[in-house]
Amino acid sequence: MENLFEQLTSKNNEYIHSVTKQLMIANKSDEEIKGILGEILPQIIENQNKGILAKKTFGSPTEFVSKYENKQNAPQKPTEKNESSLLMWIDSSLLIFGLLVLYIGGLGLFSPKSQTYPISTAIVSSLTGGFVLVMLYRFFYSKNSGTEGRGKKMGILFALMIVWGGLTFLTGVIPRSINPLFNSYVALVLGAIALVGRYFLKRKYNIQSAMVNQNIRR
Repeated sequence: MENLFEQLTSKNNEYIHSVTKQLMIANKSDEEIKGILGEILPQIIENQNKGILAKKTFGSPTEFVSKYENKQNAPQKPTEKNESSLLMWIDSSLLIFGLLVLYIGGLGLFSPKSQTYPISTAIVSSLTGGFVLVMLYRFFYSKNSGTEGRGKKMGILFALMIVWGGLTFLTGVIPRSINPLFNSYVALVLGAIALVGRYFLKRKYNIQSAMVNQNIRR
């Protein structure tokens, strides 16, 4: 590269000096600067022999460096969230189950005589509640939800909430012989596992939260 520098005319030498200075201001490393100059010097020398200045070829030093920065540091588009209904249902169900079971475990530890929930109630309520949240997202929170049939959607959602409450009640009256209560410590462990599992699942598949209203963001 030293040989190429020696072949530059005074004007092109000034141009390279200005480009180098601009690259340093842009916080480019020495290796990056050498790489950039190594790419343009042969072309500058070639055009120089034709009487064409580097400034005419690449624009002003500021323009050249800004184009390079834009190319290298262009902001990445945010990754689209995964709106799979199945994954969103699992995500929502794990959230409800984790929070509910942690509540059950904490209640059992600090208030042993309090009424708690049996295992089947926690599972069924979480699965049903997760489905209701997904439907809420599809009807009202999704970018594609729209306002058509709003009354019908609210009616369906209301019916689903009744089913949610009904199933929660029915599982609560199942005999304890086949529907035992949670052990407080087991409940706390299961709740923590559910929330941690949800975190990694959400991170791996980039799952859209059913409780985030996309229409507010627009």
